[in-house]
Amino acid sequence: MTVSSGTMSPSFRNDTYFYTVNVLTSVTAVTLTITPISNNAVCRISGTALVSGIASAPITLSVGSRVVIINCIAQDGSTLTLNYNCTIVRPPCKI
Repeated sequence: MTVSSGTMSPSFRNDTYFYTVNVLTSVTAVTLTITPISNNAVCRISGTALVSGIASAPITLSVGSRVVIINCIAQDGSTLTLNYNCTIVRPPCKI
């Protein structure tokens, strides 16, 4: 998993399920790109299927935190379901 803007922590690993992405105040949307290990696995964000290696639709950000859950289902559709939680943090503007 990669993010179009910001810094993801920790770096992505298949066996780590919780991430934080810090973006700049000026960032109003990000995309996530998912590449499952199995070519036949299906990953979704909010029910929308993702294409392996292709950026998701833009995820809009307000100031504060937004949790995005990426649900990945094994190639047979039922054996294994993994949920990756990505908390995206956009700080308030400093005056």
